[in-house]
Amino acid sequence: MFHPKHWKHCENITVKQFCDYLQNNVPGDALLFVCGDNHVYMHMESDGSVFSIDDNSLADLPEYENSEIQELEVQHHE
Repeated sequence: MFHPKHWKHCENITVKQFCDYLQNNVPGDALLFVCGDNHVYMHMESDGSVFSIDDNSLADLPEYENSEIQELEVQHHE
């Protein structure tokens, strides 16, 4: 069950603002789900202006043709 205290909405948040919010309000060991899914995909505009966290690989986009998605290696804490 979700906690109403953390029910938030924002528009045009920067990566730093998002990271600051997470660090100050969310337990560091909480799992990150996107649209209820534990599979998370990251996309960046070529000019670095937009970073997108998605629940879809968007593998069918022309810019990803002839590319292979790379798995982000993270350390898992036990």
